[in-house]
Amino acid sequence: MVFGVSGGRQKPPEHVLLPYAVKSLTNTVELIQILNRCGHGIAYSQLGEINTALCLPKLVATSCNEVPLPHNIRPFISTTLAWDNIDRLEETLSGEGTSHPINGIAVQANHFGPQPPSASEPIIVKSKRRSMESVDDETVPIYNAGERCGPHTRGYVEVKLNQIMECAWRKNLLWVLVRIHASQKQSVPSWTGFNILVRNNQEVAKDNVGYLPTINAPATNMSAVYQVLIKSLQIKETLNLQSSCCVRSGTVC
Repeated sequence: MVFGVSGGRQKPPEHVLLPYAVKSLTNTVELIQILNRCGHGIAYSQLGEINTALCLPKLVATSCNEVPLPHNIRPFISTTLAWDNIDRLEETLSGEGTSHPINGIAVQANHFGPQPPSASEPIIVKSKRRSMESVDDETVPIYNAGERCGPHTRGYVEVKLNQIMECAWRKNLLWVLVRIHASQKQSVPSWTGFNILVRNNQEVAKDNVGYLPTINAPATNMSAVYQVLIKSLQIKETLNLQSSCCVRSGTVC
């Protein structure tokens, strides 16, 4: 009612989030326009204006040698970078031309206490721009892999505390028994969830997760993999870290 009576000038949060969800699930302009005509969401052109308005201050505040990072990712905090391919199989006549980019996230533990002051965002004059020019070349530089050179082999860590091993063995045995006992109406979670429930009295804190800039190349390409490592090093320098953990599909890089 607020959206309809005001002629779309007053935009409740639901009228912005619903078209975003529809665009992410279907990527159909016609469906978003139908929702807009029925008064259930903003127009597709306004989605482009919002995306551009959110992107411009971040690009202006980021120097050429740094990587644009979300505001919730703080410097001087241990960071884990996770990269994986996100395939968007658009419906094309020939089946070609679909998107196979690499998306990444940065994960940081939630730290309590004083935070370093964040840089003030520059003032951007409001406009109705729905697109922007690319700041870098979207093509990934060609990388020719040479002789494989990996990290040194690490020795095994021996756990000599028999009490810890016996406690873990009893927990695993208990989990197997309760899972077998109630095979039909299962109320016990899987192995990971069960160990979280029976762990010591340690509160599980929610981590901060931020999305990284997309690399427009398939993850199976060696040049794209090399670009992932280059971006990870740039993010490490941007966050002023001595080292960082890079993970791809469950494998530590």
